Amino acid sequence: MSEVEDKEVKKMNPVPPTAFPKKAVVVTPSLHIRKDHSVTSETVGGLKEGDEVDVLGVWNDGENAWCKLGEGKWAAMKYNGNTLMKYK
Repeated sequence: MSEVEDKEVKKMNPVPPTAFPKKAVVVTPSLHIRKDHSVTSETVGGLKEGDEVDVLGVWNDGENAWCKLGEGKWAAMKYNGNTLMKYK
């Protein structure tokens, strides 16, 4: 690719895709860590307001968002219109 072509591509895509991990903080009094991204999934831990976590990925169905915290560890970031965690 020539230098001119490379500059044109960068103009079309000036911001690289968001990379993980990202830091997030819990903004609700308590939050379940679940085995999968579902409220019916087994609880495997818990978080409290102010806890910081590393987000390794996100699952989103257009309404709710779940953060992958590790293998078999998910926590809701947004659920039923409520924000439970925010990116730092």
